[in-house]
Amino acid sequence: METKMIQNKTEKETTPTTLITEKQQPAPTERPPARRRSRRRLPAW
Repeated sequence: METKMIQNKTEKETTPTTLITEKQQPAPTERPPARRRSRRRLPAW
């Protein structure tokens, strides 16, 4: 039971960390709000 809880905690902690690092790495110099405006302007065009 303890091993399963530890595995679940490690898996849950690694998922958000990788998502955060990947999201912060591709858009570090780029503007974060520019991507949101681009997505909304793309369908409007």
